[in-house]
Amino acid sequence: MPPKSTRNELMLKHKVELIKNSEGKFHRVLAKQDFLFGCGRTQVGNILKKKAEYLSAYEENEDSDWKQHCNGSSYNDVDLLIWEWFQHARSLNMPVSGTMIQEKALEFTKQLNKPDFKASNGWLGRFKGRHNIAFSAVSREKGCVDGDVVEDWKLKLPDIIARYQPKDIYNMDESGCVKHALPTKTLAVCGEDHHVTVLNMAGDFEKTLIIGRSAKPHCFRNIDINQLLNKRAWMTSTIFIEWITQFNRKMCRQDRHALLFLDNASAHPHDLLIYLFTLKFIFFKTN
Repeated sequence: MPPKSTRNELMLKHKVELIKNSEGKFHRVLAKQDFLFGCGRTQVGNILKKKAEYLSAYEENEDSDWKQHCNGSSYNDVDLLIWEWFQHARSLNMPVSGTMIQEKALEFTKQLNKPDFKASNGWLGRFKGRHNIAFSAVSREKGCVDGDVVEDWKLKLPDIIARYQPKDIYNMDESGCVKHALPTKTLAVCGEDHHVTVLNMAGDFEKTLIIGRSAKPHCFRNIDINQLLNKRAWMTSTIFIEWITQFNRKMCRQDRHALLFLDNASAHPHDLLIYLFTLKFIFFKTN
């Protein structure tokens, strides 16, 4: 039995040279070129299938002679952080542009001490391809529930709130603040700060909670708000439980029972909320 042949590892520049000389030629002919060092037809075919990926990678690293298969990202930790951030932003129904993803990637790589990373258009294209992300127009109606759900909700709401005074009926939600104008299109399959505002039916406000990367942001130094620190400026279940526990204590001190409406975000754990005896939680249906 003949020994199994080994797969030749080609430098990126050789793969690009193959791609540039492949027009109108059979794989078996291409495989015989000297600079391919005896590559087989299968390997040639696999390279040509990924030609857009290799050409983009070569453009980013044209001064480098490193070897690369390009089967995935060489910055997997960055990819994971960006994907997590992207999903969180879209869960808030916030428009996300390619530029926003690139800026966030540079921010993460700076934190991870990866100065060689380039958030180029080629990298962005490969990131979108890995996660099947497409660019589409923002739909303001897409996040709305259907009419039947709304009508059913309107019928049930009077019974739900009947036992509570207006001052004890609250609605709570997170929102994102983007420092620049929102794009009219979004990448689909943001903001620096996220905040929680609680407003009750009587028109009284709870103090706004700002979640940011700085424990004492300079811009809020003279404003009466609650501030919490999170390295990604996101609402988390830990932060939510901390905040809702404080709110529950306030209701206990005032001998009040409150009704709180909130959505089904992952940061709002249903199982932990059953232990807050002065609060009743009503979760909105998922959009």
